[in-house]
Amino acid sequence: MALPHTDAHVRHTDTVLIDGRTLCCADIERIARGDAAVRLDDKARKRAQEAWQLAEHTATLQPVYGRTTGVGSKRHEKVDEADARGHGLRLLRSHAAGVGPLHSPGRVRAALAIRLNQLAAGGSGVHPRVLEALEGALRRGVLPVVHQYGTLGSADLTALAEIALTWLENARGRRATRRP
Repeated sequence: MALPHTDAHVRHTDTVLIDGRTLCCADIERIARGDAAVRLDDKARKRAQEAWQLAEHTATLQPVYGRTTGVGSKRHEKVDEADARGHGLRLLRSHAAGVGPLHSPGRVRAALAIRLNQLAAGGSGVHPRVLEALEGALRRGVLPVVHQYGTLGSADLTALAEIALTWLENARGRRATRRP
């Protein structure tokens, strides 16, 4: 189970501001090595809040793929409003089917930072708590178990589902270990 803790092996010598716009490869490398902490920009947090509110409002007016409907071949099936939370969790569980060796802690840190930056751009419609969970995981060194092999078609679908389930279901997590 992934519990909040400080990873003794991660040494943060500086901080990278995650704003959804300026993250560069050198920043990702420093985060992946554990040499830089992350801080979510307040403007990015506000953009995420506004996008979530818009997505919530839009979902009351029309079908929203994956939010009020199924996905893939079930995209035309409406999700019962009372079961919207269960729908999202079932989607994650069905896609978290990774197998094989685990990604290195550095690669998982890089994936978390990249995803946080994508969400910080403000176009996803996820609740800002998702961004805060990713930021907190990176700051505390709490990493989900992410397998190297998953689905065909969307290269990151399995990995992102495993990452999300770490926080939603208290799935197995591991402390990051600094590798030379």
